[in-house]
Amino acid sequence: PETVPLYVPGFDDLMYGGVPCEMPALTTLAGLPGSGKTLLLANAAAWLLKNGHDVLYVALEYTTPPGKFATLVRDVAKKLGISLQVNEGDGIEVRNNNATLYFFDAVSIDYGKATIPKVAEAVKQFNMKTGSPYVFVDSLTELTEWENQLRVALRGFLTPIARYCFSSRRRIAIVGTAQVRGIGLTIHESGGHALGHKSTAIIDIETEFVSRFTKNYYKVKPGTQIHTIKVRKTAGYPHDRKEHFLLIDDNGIVTVGDAIPVLDICPGCGESINDVKNVF
Repeated sequence: PETVPLYVPGFDDLMYGGVPCEMPALTTLAGLPGSGKTLLLANAAAWLLKNGHDVLYVALEYTTPPGKFATLVRDVAKKLGISLQVNEGDGIEVRNNNATLYFFDAVSIDYGKATIPKVAEAVKQFNMKTGSPYVFVDSLTELTEWENQLRVALRGFLTPIARYCFSSRRRIAIVGTAQVRGIGLTIHESGGHALGHKSTAIIDIETEFVSRFTKNYYKVKPGTQIHTIKVRKTAGYPHDRKEHFLLIDDNGIVTVGDAIPVLDICPGCGESINDVKNVF
């Protein structure tokens, strides 16, 4: 499948070029609250704007409305040396000299049952206007606010976009966040079977404090908080199946680090520790 880059350092290498871009393709960033999903989107938005790509941010999550995400992107961009302007008129836009971050707000404006069709229409209109494939949705699991079954909600969202892509021969790369409800669970195991099925790629983002049982796995001292990222699913192209550190500095700058060096044998007792990460 065709991919498009997000330019976040290390991420495109992890994905062998970037996120899938088909008619359309859905990449899901799955993880617990606070694991860094939205921050990764903000970093990607800043890098994309710097490289001249328009982006659409669909706000479905009450904790990250357009204004908050715009501020987050601007602050991240400033730390990266990228100059952006936040314009607030009829709607919020974040601009640089070459590109614009657009917003669709389903948080402060309640469209009721018409929300999902309106989101799909906004994606189509954005692509027709700009030609850009980049669409961020935060969060996909919030679609159940307007449709009880996530399976039905996703079909209502993706089907009209797929028809548009097929008829116009356009490609769209949707990158959406999804809440995993339960420590150690995958998006499938926490109830997102439909999302797992519909996603072209699934990327797990986790955060945890290293314990005395996992210190040899991560090679850091107990008590250290770490963020990790792993590609769980892709369709038809190779990728690095290893778990990597997701590095977030004090300024909120995100990079994908090296693969975590998994140890097969505990240097202390000589026992197998292949499953040590799951022992607490």
